[in-house]
Amino acid sequence: MHSKALHGYSDNPLYMGSSAEAIAVGKSYVSLSADGSGILYNPAGLFFQKAPSYYSYFVNGLLDSYGSFLSYSDKIHGVNGAVSTLYYNYGSIKHTDLYNNVLGYIHPFWLCPTFSVAFGKDHTAIGVNTNFIYETHSTEKSLAFGADIGLQYRETHNSFGLFIKNVVAPSVFSYSYKRFIDAGYSYSTIIKNTPLIFSISKKIYTADDISVLNFNVGIQAMPLKNLRLSLGRSAGNISGGITFSYKNVSIEYAVLNSSIGTINLIGLKYQVGHQVKLKTKVERKPKIRTASETVPQKTAVSNNKEQLTLYKLNYAQSIMRSHPDSAVAFLSAIAADTNISDTFQIRIANAIKMASNIKKARELFNKGLTLYQAAQFNDAIVLWKKAKKLDAQNEQISAYLESALLTFEKINEIQNKAKIIADRLIKAQFAFNNGFFKQTLAYCSEALAIEPNNKDALSLKNKTLTEIKKNKLHQIQEKEKHEKSMRLLNNAKKLIASGNYNAALLVLKKINSGPFVREASELIIRCNTKIQNILMEKDPENQKLYNEAAKLYTAGKMSEAAAKFKKLYEKNPNYRDISKKLNDSLLYAGIIYYRNNELQSAINTWEQLLHFFPNSSSAQDYITRAKNKLGGNTQ
Repeated sequence: MHSKALHGYSDNPLYMGSSAEAIAVGKSYVSLSADGSGILYNPAGLFFQKAPSYYSYFVNGLLDSYGSFLSYSDKIHGVNGAVSTLYYNYGSIKHTDLYNNVLGYIHPFWLCPTFSVAFGKDHTAIGVNTNFIYETHSTEKSLAFGADIGLQYRETHNSFGLFIKNVVAPSVFSYSYKRFIDAGYSYSTIIKNTPLIFSISKKIYTADDISVLNFNVGIQAMPLKNLRLSLGRSAGNISGGITFSYKNVSIEYAVLNSSIGTINLIGLKYQVGHQVKLKTKVERKPKIRTASETVPQKTAVSNNKEQLTLYKLNYAQSIMRSHPDSAVAFLSAIAADTNISDTFQIRIANAIKMASNIKKARELFNKGLTLYQAAQFNDAIVLWKKAKKLDAQNEQISAYLESALLTFEKINEIQNKAKIIADRLIKAQFAFNNGFFKQTLAYCSEALAIEPNNKDALSLKNKTLTEIKKNKLHQIQEKEKHEKSMRLLNNAKKLIASGNYNAALLVLKKINSGPFVREASELIIRCNTKIQNILMEKDPENQKLYNEAAKLYTAGKMSEAAAKFKKLYEKNPNYRDISKKLNDSLLYAGIIYYRNNELQSAINTWEQLLHFFPNSSSAQDYITRAKNKLGGNTQ
């Protein structure tokens, strides 16, 4: 049996997938994958899983081949992820030489641990698979790494999926996997009380440099609450299945009938804390390989020529690390022999590639060493990382890379600390300049937590503490002044209330600072007015003069009344209603002169009024009218 039996349409576990239900719907599963059972169809579906789940299946393939799959998916630190292991045993495979002579039988198997993560927002998600493929049979063992990426968009009834398989394509000793794209759409609805899901997908991949397009279609129906029926068609192959669910457990069975045989799958799913719901799923369609694309199985070494070739190959590999150029030349000479089997040609080609990588890695290491010695750590790290990818087993590269990373990390740490300290000191100085001393101390403390002996931070902290002490002392003094002024003001008010204005004045004059100065000034004016009024009331001459002026005012003799009111006003403008009487008597006296056409006398009288009361608008208007009339411009 050729290696195509290992990597063909039906047997290859990488394309069989990881879900019995996906096989049942014709592998149109890229838009429906929604938990750990579907990560090999589209890891983005992990984002939409409802609860952590365990999933396992057993597959009975062609002839005596069989396989199993186990996965666990959960959400960790807000990111949905899954871990799975896919195992496939190909049974007994017949070995033949170039002339189809049977050399014996081998029992190869294939193991693929996969780690998946998915994240997204609302209806859209992206997921990534990392696959580690281990394949062994006879004396050959191979380990390869691959990576896949998927996108998924979900709404209430519609779902879209895109899956790129083998973005990083793995390559084992018997086969190199190819990249393909799987795009799909699904629609869910209810017809006659029966939930239905229709799914469709197209897979594009390359075989023998020919672009191939496969079309997959599937349908799921749920006639009963716990029963789900599936039917699908994929590249001319018919598949079907049944799923029975009870609480958190689902049992799946699927059968795929193809032109080369029948495959049966049984799956078991357990969702933690969540009842299993209807979710149709579509698996990636297996990739069809042509015979020209496959690699013949390694035959046993049965003659001296092959033994000599094996010896030469082993020798070249032994000198590869110390003398990669010599190893490449030696291997190239071996490969020139056209009688060497295809298996040896592949091994020689891989060995030449490895030797070339070792040589390139050494060149990159030496360049990085020069940069490292010039303190260009970042550039050296970049080159050494590339070198390590080419030659992962080189301990010297690994040691230097680890040392450089630690050094670079320490330098970054020191630089970051310096930036943080500088930032905190700038903020602390700004806060100090604006009198925000608590914030200043907080910023200084943050800087000192990073560098306890920082002189600038310590100096600014001491200055701030000194200012805080000054402010506290000033606050105490201001408080004492405030309390003292308040006591004096209250005492003065009591004296005023009792009519002791002179004693109140002595108390009020002691209030010369604080918020009570304005109120004290107003009370001083009030006290002086009261004292003057009292003095004038006690003088009989003032009483006599006021009475005479009042009589003249009442009699309409405004000029004579104004003269007497003027004398009283000059003694005390706050005495009784002197201000109003003087204003009115002068205003009306001027009006009388104006009506008698004594314009100049009227003007002089109103100007006297403005002398005592500059803000009198009436007097100013009358003066203007009199002057206009006096100039011949009567109104």
